[in-house]
Amino acid sequence: MCRNRLLLAMLLGACLPGVAMADWMRDYDRGLKALKEENWQEAESGFRAAMREKPDPQARQRFQGQRYEPYLPQYYAGLAAWRQGNCSGALEYWEQPKSAATIGQLPELKSEQERGVGACRAQLAAASAPAKPTAPAPSPATSSSGSVASTTTGTAPSSSSRPASTPATTTPAPPPAAKPPVTTPSTPVASRPSTPAPAKPAPTTPSRVAAPAVLKGLVDAYLAGRYADLDKADPAKAGDTTSRAQLLMLRAAARYLQAELDGRNGAAFDPARSDVRLAKAANASLAPDAAMFPPRFRSFWQQTR
Repeated sequence: MCRNRLLLAMLLGACLPGVAMADWMRDYDRGLKALKEENWQEAESGFRAAMREKPDPQARQRFQGQRYEPYLPQYYAGLAAWRQGNCSGALEYWEQPKSAATIGQLPELKSEQERGVGACRAQLAAASAPAKPTAPAPSPATSSSGSVASTTTGTAPSSSSRPASTPATTTPAPPPAAKPPVTTPSTPVASRPSTPAPAKPAPTTPSRVAAPAVLKGLVDAYLAGRYADLDKADPAKAGDTTSRAQLLMLRAAARYLQAELDGRNGAAFDPARSDVRLAKAANASLAPDAAMFPPRFRSFWQQTR
């Protein structure tokens, strides 16, 4: 009887750790599957559940059998939060010390996380920026007729300085006419008709063309990681040539990054490559900004001819 109990305890002790491991692996795989399907809410839920069972990330983690892969629930949960527009939540995941140290061992993912952190910090800073103060209203010292209420302090004179019989609204007497200076005439000179100087043209300020609404919306979608929205964007709706080139550059970046996230290679980058060529044809001086686009895409842009 004692021997049977001991055997049962040994079996339970061997099985229980396996059940716990299966739980975090199942939740982690659920998060990865939802991430590929762009179901960001379900993905974040799966990674959060995995973190509760196994909170420490690993650059090389053994899964079932001989399967070794990175275990990065904080990184992927932050990515899912970012795609939902929750920048504060994404930064909370990404800035956990153990996760940041693990991501530092994986250059590709580190670059992607740095881009997300930069975009989120810029978005939060813009949202919390104070409103610009309005200009003060002009002082009512000058009336509509051009008369000034006071020549010193701008306030009306006190009633004690006025004669008792003079009402407060008495119009001031006009100043005496200035006497012309006495000049000694010299040799008379024939008067010449004055020729007015040609009027100088007023300097013209180049008008600033506002970016079309469709382009503003696509920039927001790119910063939020909604690459599918840019994949469907129509360059013909951008309006002018410059805006069309910028739209093509955004769509190229979205297609490039989405192909990377899906783990694709080779011909999968052809749509992004085609957009780069079209953007350069529309505006040869256009180049991706370092603050908005990751280094890998900027290198891809330069190498595409």
